[in-house]
Amino acid sequence: RPGDVLIGIASSGFHSNGFSLLRRLIPRGSVGQEWARELLTPTRIYVRSLKGLLGPGAPAGLKGMAHITGSGFLNLPRISSQMSYEIRLPEDREIPRIFQWVRERSRLPLKDLARTFNLGVGLVLAVESSRAMGVMRRLRSRGEKCWEIGEVVKRRRGRGSEIFLGDALGQTAVLDYDE
Repeated sequence: RPGDVLIGIASSGFHSNGFSLLRRLIPRGSVGQEWARELLTPTRIYVRSLKGLLGPGAPAGLKGMAHITGSGFLNLPRISSQMSYEIRLPEDREIPRIFQWVRERSRLPLKDLARTFNLGVGLVLAVESSRAMGVMRRLRSRGEKCWEIGEVVKRRRGRGSEIFLGDALGQTAVLDYDE
């Protein structure tokens, strides 16, 4: 529903996305050990952290979730394609440095980056606004880095689901979801 809060949970890295682009950006043999480790970090599976939020006895309030893998933030309408989503990405200091490196190296606009990469946000939860702080406390108690990154908004008349994205640098983008 409009007004539901979007909580982003930190990614472990690229979550198996964008490696064709990454191969073009990184000259052969030039990756240092630090970047190589970040590039090869396996995709996070969030089951353990979410267990207490799902199923019988779980606190009410969790409305949906989207794993930000292939197609980047275009996965958000999997929560509901009848809604749109406003996202404010975490600051660069909050996410793995390699995403900033890719942004600088590729010089791609935010729209293209957000269609390819998770930009440091690996899973997005839609939660009733009154329950968001409790959900984030529970996630943090399980060792998750998470942020309130936005909200569910009403779809614009005559439009499909859209993702309105902004970053800490003041750049914005609109991603259109084609059903």
